[in-house]
Amino acid sequence: MSAARIAKLEELLRLDAGFLPMPAKIGAVPLRDWLETFRNDRRQAPATIAALLDRPSEGASLHQVAVTLLGRLTVPQA
Repeated sequence: MSAARIAKLEELLRLDAGFLPMPAKIGAVPLRDWLETFRNDRRQAPATIAALLDRPSEGASLHQVAVTLLGRLTVPQA
């Protein structure tokens, strides 16, 4: 996993935390499909990402981050 992809994941979390709209696509790939590429990635997330999720850095994996964002995409907005 490239550092640029992990940085993009962090950017998406920051948008979500700020209640800002997430992009529909990352490059030419739909956001949902892009997040799915992290689903099997059990590597530890960087501390900056874990902090956005209010978790200790050793307790957050890239998989958990992706699943969290995927779950928020499916929640209907009022």
